[in-house]
Amino acid sequence: MRSRAVLLIVLLLGMAIAPMGSTDSTISTSTTWSGNVVLTGNVTVDSSSTLVLEPGTVVDAQSYWLQVDGILLASDSEFMTTKTPASQGSTGAGLWGGILVSNGAIAALSNITISGAETALDVHGEVTIDESITIRTSYIGFNIGSTGTLAAENVTMSTIDIQSVVNHGDLAIDTGLFTNTATGILSTSMLVANDVSFFQTGVAIDIVSGSAAVSGLGLDNVSVGIGSDSGAVTTVTSIYGQDVALLIDGSGADDLTVSNALVSGDRLLWGTMDSITLFDANFTQENSERTVVDLRCRSDCSFDNLYIHNAHTGMDVDGSGTTSITNSQIHGDVMGIRASGTGMLVVESTNVAANETSISISSLDSQITQSSISLHSGTGPAAVLLEGEHQWNNVELSKPYTSVDTQSVGLDAWYSTIHSTSITTDGFAYGVELEDSILNAEIGTFINGKIRGLHAINSVASIDVLTTTAQENGLVLSESSTAIIEDWTANLHNTPLMLEDASVAHTRDFNPLNTAQGSNDAFGDGTFFYGGSTTSSVSTTISGYLYETYVSFVDMNNQPVQATSLAYGFASIADTNGVASLPLLASGTVVEALYDGQGVSTELYGNQQGQTVQITALPEGDWNLPASSTIVLGARPDGQPHQLNGDLTFGSNSHLKLVDTTLIVSASSSVDLGPSGTLIGDNGI
Repeated sequence: MRSRAVLLIVLLLGMAIAPMGSTDSTISTSTTWSGNVVLTGNVTVDSSSTLVLEPGTVVDAQSYWLQVDGILLASDSEFMTTKTPASQGSTGAGLWGGILVSNGAIAALSNITISGAETALDVHGEVTIDESITIRTSYIGFNIGSTGTLAAENVTMSTIDIQSVVNHGDLAIDTGLFTNTATGILSTSMLVANDVSFFQTGVAIDIVSGSAAVSGLGLDNVSVGIGSDSGAVTTVTSIYGQDVALLIDGSGADDLTVSNALVSGDRLLWGTMDSITLFDANFTQENSERTVVDLRCRSDCSFDNLYIHNAHTGMDVDGSGTTSITNSQIHGDVMGIRASGTGMLVVESTNVAANETSISISSLDSQITQSSISLHSGTGPAAVLLEGEHQWNNVELSKPYTSVDTQSVGLDAWYSTIHSTSITTDGFAYGVELEDSILNAEIGTFINGKIRGLHAINSVASIDVLTTTAQENGLVLSESSTAIIEDWTANLHNTPLMLEDASVAHTRDFNPLNTAQGSNDAFGDGTFFYGGSTTSSVSTTISGYLYETYVSFVDMNNQPVQATSLAYGFASIADTNGVASLPLLASGTVVEALYDGQGVSTELYGNQQGQTVQITALPEGDWNLPASSTIVLGARPDGQPHQLNGDLTFGSNSHLKLVDTTLIVSASSSVDLGPSGTLIGDNGI
């Protein structure tokens, strides 16, 4: 108790309140305060009463609280305390209890200032704040209970020791400024906030549960900008920030959408999450060697129009879900994108760039479309694949060409399968390195390097149109590798094709240009069958020229059929007259021909006219395979298995080959292989 008298100015409107001495009091009749009011005990406005604060009122709460069970109307007023902190260096928070609006009570406030409180405004009823409210040096600014509703304009809070806002009810904020606070807004229920800014804040917005819609978020010197937990539905848009340690803590998020962000700081996103959508975001990393996006995606994570600048590592993606990156620019110093796990990485219309490795994918599958992968400097590899299935369509890997570069690698793939409509490497000493991998491409362009365009080690490369330019070797096959190339233009090589370790190359149209004088167009220990130019210089252990030869295909009634034939890995489809051009050796080539999933394997000869192949059909009853024949059953167009309702008898030295199909023989039928018949399966049953 103070030893000197304290002047109390209390204006009563036609009633009296319980005397405000050293005891608590209750306002039981409508009352107006004005001027300077000093509390000498806790004050309660009962449920039938209204307390009005006239403009200019200053309430010195001392160490007490104000509880509103009825109605509080206040404008241009201040709640504070003249009590001094017990400890030196204290901020002055928590010296009085604050204002509590009970369930069923109403408060209408305008241009209010509150300071020094434990909880400045504890809302369990209905509160509206017009024009503005300022809260300083308190433990908690707003605490909205599960029954509370608060709508506030122009909220300013500073030096809040614990949490500026704790919301378990229904909160709407239109314009807010929060400075020097541990937590800005923590919400477990319904939050709508427009144009809120946080300075020197630990966690700006933390959505634990419920729903949140935030439009207009400013961040400066903030540890965490946005947090969203499992079960919360969170949308945040129009973000501007600088000096942000972590923009989004997505740990546990399963319904988080963030858009239209321009932010600089250390990290953009971190956490293990089920679902996030992030679009129209521009992030510049400030002096950090951490990953900008460090994500473990368990379900569906989507990034669109994402720009990452000045990063050490742009993105680190892991998990069992699908991570999609579209219409984006990812620039890293050491690494652009590093992806691993058991899920899927989808990249579309995106540029990924780095100085050391632009993209590294381990174990998980990928789909990359209409995208570029580039090195600013360094030797790469620009892209690394370790295991997985990869669909890369219209993908270009590039770096600035330099004549002294003898080490850089475009794509380095291990134990991987790559399917591509078009893949290009430009400027690398080694364009593509395949080891124990498969590359199937419609168009492969490997140009402007120093050493090799494509190198396959114990691998298979199948390319419809191949272009190699300006390397010592366009294509090198090592350790029993195989290359099937429909059309190859090889320009400006010492030796376009090098075959090592008994490898095999088949090129239907081989067109070497400007090979180094005195060098061979093809050289080595393997096998090279080729068509196209007849002037090619070939020096391989085994070689042969493929003549394009017209062959006719007919059914059992000698009617033309549009059969599909396969020779040396090249598929040819007959025209409506049953005629197709096949690449054949003059010494003979074994060709498989199928129509409607049925056909034969037969030997045809290059540069020989008048050859006809009759397609064998599966009969309705018994099937007797002719002697010395090879009959082939392939996949039916309708995907159904072949059905034989009679006996199957093999003639002498006859063979039945099943390719990617199943033959079902009736249980009442018999199969007789005879003395020398064979049944062969190539993924067939």
